[in-house]
This record gives sequence, structure tokens and C-alpha cells, in this order.
Amino acid sequence: MGDLLVRPVSATSLLAGVVVEEIALGSEQGSLLATQAGVLFAPGISLDGAPFTFGRPSERALRRALDRRNLTHDRK
Repeated sequence: MGDLLVRPVSATSLLAGVVVEEIALGSEQGSLLATQAGVLFAPGISLDGAPFTFGRPSERALRRALDRRNLTHDRK
């Protein structure tokens, strides 16, 4: 527990350019992030540093948010 796992996602994936970090809620960093984001239980998900959801995420909502994110980042 407390390990940080960073996994870059394949460029051919729907999630191209996304980096996934797993941070244990019981770690100092995890506890701080959870408190700041209002995460009551795992998993807590942030997109571009902003809280997105916690608990069981909706795949549809997450896909929509990632699609919007990709459209926004493509315009830059």
C-alpha cells in the first residue's frame, strides 16, 4: 500500500495521452488528495487535476468527459 503506479496509455487507444496514477488512499499523498477533492471512498477519479467522481464510476460519463477533454486538448 502507498505505492505509486503510473501507466502511460497506448497512442492507439481511445485514451491516448492519458496517464493513470494509482495512489493509495491510506498514504499521506492519497489522504491529502482525497480530503482536497472530497473523496469519501475509493476509487476517486480526477481529470486534469480536477475532481471528477468517487465510488463506482459511470463508464458512459467517464467516456464523455474524456471525449470532451480530448476535443479541448486537440484545439490547443
